[in-house]
Amino acid sequence: MVDAELDELLDIIVEHIDDGKVIPIIGEDLIRIEHDGRPVSLYPYIARQLAERLGVKDLPPEPRLNDVIYAHLSRGRGGAT
Repeated sequence: MVDAELDELLDIIVEHIDDGKVIPIIGEDLIRIEHDGRPVSLYPYIARQLAERLGVKDLPPEPRLNDVIYAHLSRGRGGAT
């Protein structure tokens, strides 16, 4: 795409946002909170909190909620049949 076309497309998108016709969605990697005085990604933070409450261990350093749920259900404690 040519830069002029991209600029025009971005102008249209911003105009639609201003008009309330488009709602921008921020990806989960961009949503950050402060925890213990440092910025952290929200979703891995929530996943770690859930894992702690469920007693789930051995997760990746930046766990996703799906990682926690899968590990919990794999232990046979999720009520799945």
